[in-house]
Amino acid sequence: MILSDHDLRARIKALSLAIHPLDETLIQPASIDLRLGPDFIFEDGVRDHLEDGQSITIWPGAFMLGRTMETIGLPDDLCAQVWGKSSWARKGLLVHVTAGWVDPGFVGTLTLEFSNLSHAPLLLTVGKPICQLVFLQTLTPSQKPYGAEGRNSKYQFQHDTTESKL
Repeated sequence: MILSDHDLRARIKALSLAIHPLDETLIQPASIDLRLGPDFIFEDGVRDHLEDGQSITIWPGAFMLGRTMETIGLPDDLCAQVWGKSSWARKGLLVHVTAGWVDPGFVGTLTLEFSNLSHAPLLLTVGKPICQLVFLQTLTPSQKPYGAEGRNSKYQFQHDTTESKL
């Protein structure tokens, strides 16, 4: 079951879903928009940090990692999917390549995989909506959620843009 705006607000109010900082205007009918954070890692491993309102260019054919501004915390009975926003998709931007799943129990910022499929450079601005998170309720709470002891949850509590830990 996908949570509606009503369900999302109720979960946030009851503290069974954490989004910080929360901008109420970003709650959509069945998702929450998340904003672009300030940290980036390019294909060659070079890192960059920008301030709120500053922009970064992703060139045609380029790949880079970024993150959400918001930290999320999922309870044991919610999972989420990261989706691009249609306005960015129509410009040729992919916001996640294949890593769009967030398990119950995850806490942290979300690292995003950006790829520019267009033939024009795209300008991404820190603090502007970049993706949306769709929340799904599980039938029963997870017995061993992400972050649980022995789970080897490599990205639990990540705050900065995080490279692969393969």
